[in-house]
Amino acid sequence: MSYRETDFDYVFTGQRIFRLVLDSMCRPGKINQLPEICLNPPPGMPPYMAAVSFTLLDEEVTFAALGEDGAEWSRYLALNTRAVPAAADQAGFIIAPGSRNNTEMARAVRGSLLYPDRGATALLVVESLAAGGPAQLDLILSGPGVRDTAGLSIAGMDPANLELLAGANSEYPLGVDTVLIGQDGSLACLPRSATFKWKVVA
Repeated sequence: MSYRETDFDYVFTGQRIFRLVLDSMCRPGKINQLPEICLNPPPGMPPYMAAVSFTLLDEEVTFAALGEDGAEWSRYLALNTRAVPAAADQAGFIIAPGSRNNTEMARAVRGSLLYPDRGATALLVVESLAAGGPAQLDLILSGPGVRDTAGLSIAGMDPANLELLAGANSEYPLGVDTVLIGQDGSLACLPRSATFKWKVVA
């Protein structure tokens, strides 16, 4: 059952989270730690995902919540942010579990040559993020904001989502920016300007 949250500070906490997202977006692969959050989102949505969504969504944007809990996520986010639910191929934000093969991202809005900034932003919740070490996926990133290369290890992510993102971003500056949110509050971004390779760790 969705209900309105009353304890989220949209000014202080929201601005702090926005700065962390911006910092990670400008420095692909950099991991930031989100502040402690006290929220009660619906099943499957960690409080950290709710907090980032509250920060980025408002009544002027559209979003699509994917997965088996997508309908409940959608009601909760619409109630608390006033953002408008939309189909995945029309939404400004796509919100989904990273462990799911989100095939809908193949149809995500990618912007235009005149307005590449109008491409969608994907918010994917994963288990955890690390700069290196054992994880399900190891990424090597390059591009603007990265000196030489940067490493990022992701636990709880379906590799198919990386294939989808690579395809969506194959015609830069068109593409999809991605925010990865760990259940432990870790945060990293894969902007559409970044190039990445990955391997699945056994």
